[in-house]
Amino acid sequence: MSVLEAAAPRLVATAGRRLDRTADPAMPMAVQGLTVAYDGKPVVFAADMQAPAASMTAIIGPNGAGKSTLLKGALGIVPVVAGDARFFGQTVRQARGAVAYMPQRASVDWGFPASARDVVTMGLYRRRGPFRPFTKRDRTRAMEALARVGMDGLADRQIGQ
Repeated sequence: MSVLEAAAPRLVATAGRRLDRTADPAMPMAVQGLTVAYDGKPVVFAADMQAPAASMTAIIGPNGAGKSTLLKGALGIVPVVAGDARFFGQTVRQARGAVAYMPQRASVDWGFPASARDVVTMGLYRRRGPFRPFTKRDRTRAMEALARVGMDGLADRQIGQ
């Protein structure tokens, strides 16, 4: 073992805390003891957070602090070393149809020729499967979703606008 290898930090995490299996089904997101590591180096360590219903929750910190990694870990997008996350009282797998992830602005091609309605309709791919055309009902559902968040007037605007 080289001197550099001996000096490198190593992550040792226990199984972590687990959320009660009967977690509050009204709580959109609850994270407890979440630890995420890249190449054995912790980037999020034993994080706890709750995002209560009917509220706005902000995760703030400097670039590289682990904000996105916390969310990606909770959603199962990146591997978790320890801890637990629940969405509406369920595991991410159980709540998959009720939870979505929108990457940071830098990860999206805002010049792509798609309308707001197109992007919302894309959320139905999981149910429809790829290469199957969207139905009139699918387009109606997308418009209903846009109306729920007050964006139906922007349905035909290009996503970068």
